[in-house]
Amino acid sequence: MGRKKHRLDDPIPKNVDSRRKLRVWVIIILCMMGTIVLAIAVDIKVEDAYKNNGYTKEFENNFISGCKSQGSSSSDCECMYKLLKQNYTYEQTKKFDADPQSIQTKIVLDKIVGGCKNR
Repeated sequence: MGRKKHRLDDPIPKNVDSRRKLRVWVIIILCMMGTIVLAIAVDIKVEDAYKNNGYTKEFENNFISGCKSQGSSSSDCECMYKLLKQNYTYEQTKKFDADPQSIQTKIVLDKIVGGCKNR
């Protein structure tokens, strides 16, 4: 004979119910794991920036690659980054970057370039 149609008020068979519960728990666990991984990643990035006075590894890589693209050597670019990081906060550096033609920015760059040439 044909299959019996399932009605909404009929009880759900046990094997179907347990599979649904398992899927729900797997989804919950995966969501929790994703949240934990995201929290750890954000914490690492924030901690890195805090330890380095606001400077991140991403900023360092961008600074050095931009510096090298202007014709400077890797060692000169690394020296300039090191002096910039030691002597100026990240907020100050962002201001220099925002207005590269200002007198203050030019003075800072001259100091940094001079410091690296005198090493």
